[in-house]
Amino acid sequence: MLDRGTVSIASNGNLGATAGGLSFAGGTLETTAGIASARAMTLSTGGGVIDTEGNNSTFSGTISGTGSLALVDGGGVTTLSGTSSYSGGTTVTGGGVVAITSDANLGAITAPFRPVRCR
Repeated sequence: MLDRGTVSIASNGNLGATAGGLSFAGGTLETTAGIASARAMTLSTGGGVIDTEGNNSTFSGTISGTGSLALVDGGGVTTLSGTSSYSGGTTVTGGGVVAITSDANLGAITAPFRPVRCR
């Protein structure tokens, strides 16, 4: 569980068995290199932050829960391709690009999408 702290990784394997899920409760996942991950993610109270530090990264697992997702990117491309149901909405900051393959990649249909300084 990422709870109000930051975990910095250079590869998906740094989080342990690649089949394992990831839970956020106000924490941040920071990637110091481009990664590809199919891990399921759960966003609870406090939500979660993914900071790719300008690296191109792909997250293809499902994202669920009631929390929000903040995507921070310094110029790379963050791809979300899993069918997700989280209801807290998505905020994008940092001038990066978020690539999706369908609306379902951004959570529940009623969840807000808040781009801030995107290119």
